[in-house]
Amino acid sequence: MTIVLIPSTGELPDVFTSVVQQLDQPKIFAAQGSLATQIKECEKFLDKHELRHSVVFACRGTGAFVAQAIKQASPNRVAGIVALGYPHAALKLPSFVFREKKLVPQHIPVVHVADEAQMLEVLAREDFRQS
Repeated sequence: MTIVLIPSTGELPDVFTSVVQQLDQPKIFAAQGSLATQIKECEKFLDKHELRHSVVFACRGTGAFVAQAIKQASPNRVAGIVALGYPHAALKLPSFVFREKKLVPQHIPVVHVADEAQMLEVLAREDFRQS
């Protein structure tokens, strides 16, 4: 299992500083640009690091949208998604406001957590890592 951390759009990767210190060599994908761009760049990132299976995404905010899209495109590549601060409100916006809303596969499950400690607990669970 490889854990890939994805911050929310506009956040710097250092938002995961305390999480990184608790994990064994996680990778960090810094999400920038439109949602479509982030999805394409994340796919390239996974290919570059030869992450073809057993990827677990730990996300903040809109980073979860990227992870959901990757899981839909490559279901065998992604073992699970855990998100802190999942942006439910963005999905309630009309499409003319959130133009890339159709890129978010809302049927892809995400484990929602309240804080970083809970995120680490979920990532440590054996049943989550094998899902």
